[in-house]
Order: sequence, then C-alpha cells, then structure tokens
Amino acid sequence: TGFGLGRSESPFSQIDVSLRAVNGRFLEVRFHAAREFYAFETEIKKRLAKYFERGTVDIFISRRLRGGNPHQSVQVNKHLAKQYLEAYRTLARELKIRSPLHIETIARWPDVIKAEEDQTVPSAEKKALFQAFDMACKACDKERLREGKSLRKDMEKVLELLEKEIIHIQSIR
Repeated sequence: TGFGLGRSESPFSQIDVSLRAVNGRFLEVRFHAAREFYAFETEIKKRLAKYFERGTVDIFISRRLRGGNPHQSVQVNKHLAKQYLEAYRTLARELKIRSPLHIETIARWPDVIKAEEDQTVPSAEKKALFQAFDMACKACDKERLREGKSLRKDMEKVLELLEKEIIHIQSIR
C-alpha cells in the first residue's frame, strides 16, 4: 500500500500525477486522466510495470493550463451564417417584419462561432507528464517500502509475544 505525488511543468501547463496503490494478487491499473492524455494510457501502464508487479494502482493525472490553451482556436462557419441569414431574411419578408440585424445576433446563432481545441499534446507537455509520472511512482514505491518495514516490525513483535506464550505454555505442561 502506498501513495505518491509527482508534479512537472511544461512551458504552458502544470501536470500533477498521483498514484494510490493497495495490495493485491495481480496488477490491476485504473487510469483517471484528462482526455488529452488517454493516448498515453498504454505507455503509462507499461512504465508502471517497471515499479509494480502486483496490486491495484489508481493513476490520477490532472493538467492545469497557464494563460489559456495555446492549442485552442475560434472557428467561424461562414456558410452556416449565410444560411441562417437567408432564413432570417425569408422569415422577415414572410411575416412583414422590418428589424435591423446586428452582428451580435448572428454570432449567437448555433454553431456559427465555435471554440475548438487541438487534442494533440506537444512534446514538452508529454515529457512533463512522464517526469511527473516517474516522480509519483518513485514516491509511491518509497512509501510502500516504508510501510512494509513498519509491518515487518509489527509482525516481529507479534512473533516475539507468541514465542513467549509458547514457552509459557510448555512450562505449564
């Protein structure tokens, strides 16, 4: 059983990785990450196998962007805007309504203006992800060793007490 944290930074983001491991017969990995990192799930699981042979390991990965997302862009669908405009004008003629049309109105029509995000992860961010992941694995492994030593110490105390009890019982016979 153990827990580990890792943090690394790229030029435009901060990556946090936390691992939670509990004892188990087989290696079971549960992946919880920002969708941008789904493409790295297989690679992360392979890397995890270098640190863990068995147990249930939850991997949590978060991403904090600094100053907005440089991979986000605004798209204008001019063709759709023209279709809306023609429909608007047709409706206005049919209903005999004279009303000025403002650009703010056109911009609010569904799907005329959309923000889109490029899902590709830049190499600097991928490097930061794996740095944070390795840090979390090492910290978790260190915690598991510490806990293992503590459990061993507790079990040795119990064995000592049992040995004393066995000697006591044998002396009674």
